[in-house]
Amino acid sequence: MEIEAPITDSDFEFHDSGAITAAPGLLITITDYPCVLFTGARFDGTSQPFDVGEHTGSALELPAGAVRSVFVGPGFQATLYTEEGFTGDSTVVHGNGAHVGQRLAAPVASLKVTPQVA
Repeated sequence: MEIEAPITDSDFEFHDSGAITAAPGLLITITDYPCVLFTGARFDGTSQPFDVGEHTGSALELPAGAVRSVFVGPGFQATLYTEEGFTGDSTVVHGNGAHVGQRLAAPVASLKVTPQVA
């Protein structure tokens, strides 16, 4: 029997390095969107989901400097860029089961969501 319940920030471990991992024993499955940006550093605040693809400019509804954390589902990766058009500094965040996200300090002005490269 599978029980679905909403997840909360207590289901995650927020490390000093900025990495966010799922609490031991927590299984996360993605049914709708493999990537979600949040204005809060603990998967809270205003959020915007993204499907696989390239997203820049008006596709990002959250202000670039407001994004503070990103959730990436298992089997996916998100490449976050500080400038529009997939330029500027970039950060790659992998969703590999345990590592599910990252706290962010730099602005996010564009991103690519792809299946994870082995």
